[in-house]
Amino acid sequence: MTNKIKVFMFSAWYPTINDMLLGNFVQNHALAIAEHATVILIHPFEYEHQYNLLYSRIQDLHEIRIAFPCSKHHFFGKILRIFRMYKAYCMGIRYAMQHFGKPDICHANILTRACLPAYCLKVRYHIPYIITEHWSRYLTGKKWFSSPMHLWVTKYLVSRARCVTTVSRHLAQAMQEHGLHQKYVIIPNVVDENIFTLPSQNVSANSHIILHISGLDKDTKNWKEILEATAILASQRQDFTLLMLGDGPDKAQAVAMAEQMRLSPDIVQFHSNVPNNEIPAFIHQSCCMLLYSTTETQGLVLIESLFCGKPVIASDISAIQETIGDNNGIFVPLHQPALLAQAMNNMLENAGDYAPENLRNFAMKRYGKQAVGTAFLQLYQQYINL
Repeated sequence: MTNKIKVFMFSAWYPTINDMLLGNFVQNHALAIAEHATVILIHPFEYEHQYNLLYSRIQDLHEIRIAFPCSKHHFFGKILRIFRMYKAYCMGIRYAMQHFGKPDICHANILTRACLPAYCLKVRYHIPYIITEHWSRYLTGKKWFSSPMHLWVTKYLVSRARCVTTVSRHLAQAMQEHGLHQKYVIIPNVVDENIFTLPSQNVSANSHIILHISGLDKDTKNWKEILEATAILASQRQDFTLLMLGDGPDKAQAVAMAEQMRLSPDIVQFHSNVPNNEIPAFIHQSCCMLLYSTTETQGLVLIESLFCGKPVIASDISAIQETIGDNNGIFVPLHQPALLAQAMNNMLENAGDYAPENLRNFAMKRYGKQAVGTAFLQLYQQYINL
């Protein structure tokens, strides 16, 4: 038997047959931790009309996904959904206990429902748990809890955890402003350095493609001002392309706006979502990454760009300031499309001045699997057997 720390990990979001990209950042965390600990990920999800437990293994990560029957979206259907979800959690925990034994610690991702099984194991077996939050909902200033009871339950579960980890100080501060008081530890998202690599030498170093990757949502991803800046730049030069990679609620509006602004397909191109392992090819063909969001928890695509040796243009907001420095990109104040156009022009002319190896080395030290996995391991060791 191994003497590694044993972790039961629960997550509200995780890749399933319904959506292979949902919560892939949680899976990346789990894979990084699994290089140092025995990690069993338990995730229930709605699918068809029966319960079905699915076990899989990726590298050293054990995944237990439990499909549970779909429920209708009326009031009683929501209650039934909660019942079925926790029945699925119980099935997953029972399977994990039978095959791996009791955990040393539990790790819940994304409030609130994923914390309940961790709390139940704490009450029954005195197993400690930590929480990791990724959700940007806290950053908008809106009150996101569905009811006072929802808020009370969330506060209670947070108070019983050993600590909460977030990917940025900005997110931690926003959660505390919602009354979620606890010890906060900053551990960033992780990037797979074996997927996001430096480009091969046959890739042009003089690309005039500016890459934007997001779910196109005007409230957060600010694609309207990106297009406004592109129109300003297009009035000055025509030898570049803005490639907007991703789908989202506003994609049709973005396409229509580009047409209304008479931005030709040579200037603005749209591309649908692609699997994670195909994203590096798009980054390699670009001169830089552009993310002009109004709010971010961290800005993962910026880090992925650095791993690929490409500099970035980013909005000058708190979470991104924690991620990007003056040596690896250009900050632009929000709601200044003329300044954004200047930054885009600057990068088209000078992206080659950024040494790819330096960009990658910076990212590896902070966001590589070894760095992030070790940070979580040290956190687990701190709270086990207290």
